[in-house]
Amino acid sequence: PASPTVCAGSSTPVAVSNAGGGSFGSLTGAGATGSSMSFVSSGNYNFNAGNNTGTASATFSTTGGCTNIFTATINSAATFNPSSPPICSGATLNFTTSTAGSFGAVSPAGATITSNGGNSYTLNGNGASTGSASAVFTPSVGNCTATFQFTISGPPSATVTANGPTTFCTGGSVTLTAGAANSYLWSPG
Repeated sequence: PASPTVCAGSSTPVAVSNAGGGSFGSLTGAGATGSSMSFVSSGNYNFNAGNNTGTASATFSTTGGCTNIFTATINSAATFNPSSPPICSGATLNFTTSTAGSFGAVSPAGATITSNGGNSYTLNGNGASTGSASAVFTPSVGNCTATFQFTISGPPSATVTANGPTTFCTGGSVTLTAGAANSYLWSPG
């Protein structure tokens, strides 16, 4: 196509008819940095999009003096905040995307992602199996999908040790020692 819309970091074939002896000039525009045009075979090229968004244009000139302009519009894929979060099985995590859109099913199944409106979402561990998981995000505008990846870990195991008898009279005490953790909740507290 003469004016494709492509995703940053992708490669798109470009066919040039009657291209005997012709060549592309340098790419210009906001999307030109990091982008390139590569020769594949007679009349066939690849436009290799860099990571800068915007347009990138190049003029194709034949040996007979005819010219035509190729222009690609480079869009970026969505980003996530946080980008690759850990979550405990059964816990929830709120996160945002850089643009509106929707998520496909989480793979492997177990966890779910629900929309809170706008660019806000909630990841629910739902007792999912531990390990790596992901879901494909499709933006409302543009065709640049992105994969949201996260890690599910099991609930922490608590080990509490008493330094004496746990049955004693009113006013007595026993020291309890627990393993390392971010926080502790004793019940009754």
